[in-house]
Amino acid sequence: MAVLVGCLTISRCTQDEFLVCTGDKIQLLSADFEAIREQPLSPAVRCWQMVASPDRRFFLTPSKEDYRLIDADSLQTQAMWSSKQATHVQCTDVLLIGVCKPEREICMRKVNQDWETFHPAGTDYHIRTLRNQGPFFVNDSTLAIPDGGEMSVVTLAGALVFGVELSKKFSFAREATSTGGARFAFIETERRGSAALDWSMDADDHVVVYDVAQKKAIYTRTVRGGSPWIPPFEEHRNRLALSPDGAMLALLDDGIVEVFQLPASSAD
Repeated sequence: MAVLVGCLTISRCTQDEFLVCTGDKIQLLSADFEAIREQPLSPAVRCWQMVASPDRRFFLTPSKEDYRLIDADSLQTQAMWSSKQATHVQCTDVLLIGVCKPEREICMRKVNQDWETFHPAGTDYHIRTLRNQGPFFVNDSTLAIPDGGEMSVVTLAGALVFGVELSKKFSFAREATSTGGARFAFIETERRGSAALDWSMDADDHVVVYDVAQKKAIYTRTVRGGSPWIPPFEEHRNRLALSPDGAMLALLDDGIVEVFQLPASSAD
């Protein structure tokens, strides 16, 4: 489970270790939070931009100039490439997925190879509504591809597992995955206000948890969002995380963490 507080990021790497980003450095800590090793962080990298692999063994540090794939145990850079080639990059131990420029095509590569266009079945491989998220790994063999108010879950072979289409004005925003790869969650936003008055915003509306094996949403909860009509007229962003086994959901709202038990999987 990962917890985000301001510029501080805490992410569980293994049963006994945590990865902590504090703005100017990355630290690997033991279960009792003693420092094992640390690595300076480039000023161009922000903690909230860091992306972990599904099993939390690797993470990415993106900047305007480059992406770096870093081993979570050694904190050493394993690969580096220009951010001019692709954005919204996510990783596993051996694969990278992202949105390639300039056509905004979904593309994939192995760490030591070039980018290649990825054509999943039943989806438009051009991302039409690219905001703060792109395709991401649910687990080592499954991808979720959000695109505005539509989402496709596909295998790495390109086969469609299931798809979701939201009601008008709703879009997929921030996501979270379980380390075990059985479940993932989204904050879904609603476009509120008046387009005619050019006074509108995407506000957090609810969180939805999806189960890969059941191929559907298994939990929904309303969250607090902002409003263009009520002061302070700004976005209210919730943070979310799933437990490693996908059995619990954590929501962070104004410094308060709430934890919710999720329905058992059909295999339990």
